[in-house]
Amino acid sequence: MPMSWGLSHFTGMATRFMQQYPDIELDAQLGDEFVSVQEERYDLVLRLASELADSSLICQRLATYQHIACAAPAYIERHGQPATPTDIARHRCLVFCRGTQISPWRFNSGQVVYPPIRMQSNNSLLLREALVAGEGIALIPEFLVTEDIKLGRLVPVLREHQSPPLHLYALMVKMPHRPYPLQLFRQFLRQQLSHSPR
Repeated sequence: MPMSWGLSHFTGMATRFMQQYPDIELDAQLGDEFVSVQEERYDLVLRLASELADSSLICQRLATYQHIACAAPAYIERHGQPATPTDIARHRCLVFCRGTQISPWRFNSGQVVYPPIRMQSNNSLLLREALVAGEGIALIPEFLVTEDIKLGRLVPVLREHQSPPLHLYALMVKMPHRPYPLQLFRQFLRQQLSHSPR
């Protein structure tokens, strides 16, 4: 499962699952690289993506989150805030990357922006720390910054310019008979995510 989502969301779920099913062995691996479900023989892979490429895998969408552009009040005081996506070019940005691949910031208006990089990382929790410290603007999954925004540590920017949503997918290989513990785990995930804040 994705590192940041796993640390922020799954830690409590893992404990509840083990308490509910004490005889099932749980092996949870976290990482932000895209693994091969088939080649690496995972029972289930959770993946965050705006969209998935077509494949022969079974795919189920479990949750949907928004990306949110935000910055710390101290950063905004020093540098101002962008009014439109094109204003991003004049700012310091904290950017998620996977390997050497920098993801552009996309907006529902069709605008695509390549942000100037103050810091890049393959882990959103690391970017969040720099974000709260006032080191730049980030386009970051909302589930990582909801509490920071409530407490005033971060301020949303570009409110009128939404980005495509981020979906959490469960991916599995097709098999004639799915192991019962895996069926229970999928059901548990659906129940947990249907009651948790998006």
